[in-house]
Amino acid sequence: MRLLSLILATCWIHMSFSAVPSEEPVTLTIRVQGIPHSIGDVRVGVYDSPAKFRSSTGVAYQKVQAAEKGNMTIRLSLQPGSYAVAVFHDANANGKLDTNFLGIPTEVYGFSNNARGTFGPPDFNDCLITITGPTTISIRLD
Repeated sequence: MRLLSLILATCWIHMSFSAVPSEEPVTLTIRVQGIPHSIGDVRVGVYDSPAKFRSSTGVAYQKVQAAEKGNMTIRLSLQPGSYAVAVFHDANANGKLDTNFLGIPTEVYGFSNNARGTFGPPDFNDCLITITGPTTISIRLD
């Protein structure tokens, strides 16, 4: 009985200190198309849940890069998983997507899968991409 207890204790200690394999970060490359001019920033938000997708504070990963007219490439390092990506050209670099008095955006924007909403942003599931390794997507700003 003592030998069995010793074996079980040894196994428990080994399992307790064994490294749990963690997933290595992967690169998401976003090719942004349709940037009207090189003034301001291009802002990328990566969301990992539907509830956070509609929130301005729910971003899982984000990146801000100086705008380049036409097309540009933005790279992020993130954990493998399923995400929705939103991009907009913050022309006046004020940190937010500007809208007119009706709430219609006055700055160009786009989403992963080039998803579009009817009255507001598209659904999270329409934008959902699954990243298991290095991934490249294209997002057209309109």
